[in-house]
Parts: sequence; structure tokens; C-alpha cells
Amino acid sequence: MSRPPPPKIAPYTFPERYELPGRPADASPTVQDAHRQTQFLLAPDLSLFERAMNLQLAVVAASAKKRSPETAALLGFWSRTFAYLSDACMLLSRASY
Repeated sequence: MSRPPPPKIAPYTFPERYELPGRPADASPTVQDAHRQTQFLLAPDLSLFERAMNLQLAVVAASAKKRSPETAALLGFWSRTFAYLSDACMLLSRASY
């Protein structure tokens, strides 16, 4: 007796690469200066953050073909967390201290 095929999982699409937010071109001078200061003061931390975000994307891409329904459900929560982290980094780079 053969096993039934595993259920098909709807594919999640993720970006291939995460890049730090760029300098906002149409923002006020205060926001542009805040971005410059953040890049100057937190360059090593931001580089580490970018590498960690890309590592997450690599792990998700590597497990795409072996995804179970349970894993797909967890990826739904992970994708929200990824988006929140990305948004937090953008807000951090535009905040004035």
C-alpha cells in the first residue's frame, strides 16, 4: 500500500536579500541628519543586523522544499516578526536623539 502524497503547501514568497534602509531623499533635513548620525554611530551594529536578517532569509529559503504544514504555519508568524524588525530598523535610522 502506498502512502498518500503530502498536502501541498501554499508557497510563501520572501525577499532574496535584506538591505538596510537607505537615506530618505524626500525627508526633512532633520530626518536626513538623523539618518547620517545613525549610520555614523551604529555602523557595526547595523551591519550585524543586516547579516542576521539575511541569515534568516537563507534559512527560510533552504527549508522551502521540505516544508510541512506545521512549518508553514510557523513561517506565517516568522514573516510578521521579520517585517516588524525591518520596520523597527527603519524607524531607528530616522529617529533624532
